[in-house]
Amino acid sequence: MLADRDVATVDKLGRGVAHEAHKYKGFIRFRELKQGFLYACIEPQADILVFLAPHFVQRIGDRPWMIHDMQRAQAAIYDLKQWRLLQGVESSSTPEYTQIEEECTELWQHYFKRMAIKERYNPKLQQQHVPLRSRKYLVEFEPIK
Repeated sequence: MLADRDVATVDKLGRGVAHEAHKYKGFIRFRELKQGFLYACIEPQADILVFLAPHFVQRIGDRPWMIHDMQRAQAAIYDLKQWRLLQGVESSSTPEYTQIEEECTELWQHYFKRMAIKERYNPKLQQQHVPLRSRKYLVEFEPIK
């Protein structure tokens, strides 16, 4: 039924959401908070938390975590038993990361900077692989402190 314009439109939207969810599985960067759980912020164009949560339950099922969709004020939270979606989750302050997390972040940023080959710098290609809207919460693109 893809010849039907309405069906084709829904199919195209569905494929776009699935593609974004797949990309965010690689773009999410969890960081350890002093409160004892892993935390990640995202701002996707589509509402994809319900697609991401089961993936991360399988990948990081031994630690409690939270994926915070800043744009929609919602979060997927995993408490070692089950994951659930919470609405109306606002960020009240800057997260406080553990000392080890701060050190790992600094090491990763230095590694990312040192591994770059200046002669092969290609911002257009880099943007194709990591869009600007996805970089806001990626550790490797944060300024080094």
